[in-house]
Amino acid sequence: MLRNKIFYTLSKYVTFGLKFIQALYIAKYLGPSGLAIYGFAQLISLYISFLHFGIPLSIHAMLSTAKEEEAIKVRTYISDGFSFLVSTGLFFCIVGSLIVFISPSLFEKFQFYKYGILSVVIGVNLIIVQFFANIYQVYGQYIRIALNEFVSVLILFCVIFFYRNNEENLLHTILLVSALTIFINLFFFLFKAPFKLSFSLRKEVLKSLIKLGIPMLIATVGFYLITFSVRSISNYIYSLHEIGLFTFALNIANAVMMGLNAISWTYYSTVLANT
Repeated sequence: MLRNKIFYTLSKYVTFGLKFIQALYIAKYLGPSGLAIYGFAQLISLYISFLHFGIPLSIHAMLSTAKEEEAIKVRTYISDGFSFLVSTGLFFCIVGSLIVFISPSLFEKFQFYKYGILSVVIGVNLIIVQFFANIYQVYGQYIRIALNEFVSVLILFCVIFFYRNNEENLLHTILLVSALTIFINLFFFLFKAPFKLSFSLRKEVLKSLIKLGIPMLIATVGFYLITFSVRSISNYIYSLHEIGLFTFALNIANAVMMGLNAISWTYYSTVLANT
């Protein structure tokens, strides 16, 4: 277990290095205006990523604290949680498509009509990643989590390198590839998984997951809402050029925070299990 945690932490810093360089390349080749549009797409996907009703957090807490006789029963909740998140994810995609179709002029400055649906899919992808990362953290399979993160970042890094000379295609390709990585994520998380998945939407199970998860979600999202609100207000006040510069600074800060949070995240489930 300790070796896996060390590997995960080290790989996080390698991934952090790639994301840092990636942020520099995106800023260089998209320019301030393109970076502003990219930042807005990121913001939409981040808002979507918190619409998981706390289920990744409640599954994590239940698996971490379950006694041996309860563990088998709790593992069956994974199917309910996954089925619910996939169903709501599809709903978000349909609603996003309808919004773009009905009101193509919405957020026109940021070309929401062009990149809105991709932003929603990326947000759903982030929810799926959170769900499985929390589960595999309890199982101690940090290598699986680390490889998934590294491969996803590496693919995007290669895309930026090969499309660096075409600003419009670069932005669209970055978002498209980010959306399509959901299939890579599912491969890494479901290949030889230590649990079985089936479609299940048991009302009582979902009710208990959401009841436990919502307070945890509120506690988690409080800090992020401050950052999101600042970004949202800035999008209305400032020009694309100024928003692009602000987005560049945020991308660098997020890359650094990813490296700093690596160690504490690996011990979260251990702390829960001992409380």
